Amino acid sequence: MSTKKQLEPAKWRPNLDAAHNRAQTPTVSSILAPIQRTQRAIVPLINHRPPFFIIPRQLSTMASQINNRRLRIGMVQYDPKITQVEANMKRVRAFLKDVEPGSLDLLCLSEMALTGYVFPTPNDVLPYLEDPKTGVTSQFCAEIAKEFGCFVIGGYPEKLREDEEHPGNAVGANSAVIYNPNGERVGDYRKTNMYEADLPWVKPVF
Repeated sequence: MSTKKQLEPAKWRPNLDAAHNRAQTPTVSSILAPIQRTQRAIVPLINHRPPFFIIPRQLSTMASQINNRRLRIGMVQYDPKITQVEANMKRVRAFLKDVEPGSLDLLCLSEMALTGYVFPTPNDVLPYLEDPKTGVTSQFCAEIAKEFGCFVIGGYPEKLREDEEHPGNAVGANSAVIYNPNGERVGDYRKTNMYEADLPWVKPVF
């Protein structure tokens, strides 16, 4: 018999409306209902400032795969060491060592989960910018998603495309990528609410 832990459903913290305040845990339908009244994602799933968001298309995909039961969310919120990508991957895996595959629907990693967050200058972050499809964070999230059979969101420093505008000193974006349980990339997000630490190198998103 497996000795790995089965995670309890996450408590429902987002204060979306009175109906959600009465629920201890979210169902997919309870999450989708208020989103269908809007055109962008308004569902924060990470206890982080600012939160990342899942857009309705990704939630609809998730809903179809977990058949409208309670949504089981896991979060890895830690202090990744700046530029120590390999060491940070090992730390994340260490946090997950007692998690039973199949016990989660969604796993959320932190902002800039493998590279660390603060890069003082564009030159500091340049060696760690990643392609959204083939970068180390994307590959890691795809592996974790397949291994644990869940959706995975991970934050990373995204390399700007050559054909997009590079305003000022901007060389990248503070982004997140979403993978489904099959290890397929199903969504992306670029941070819009910038902090001072983002300004030296992050492209503003309006």
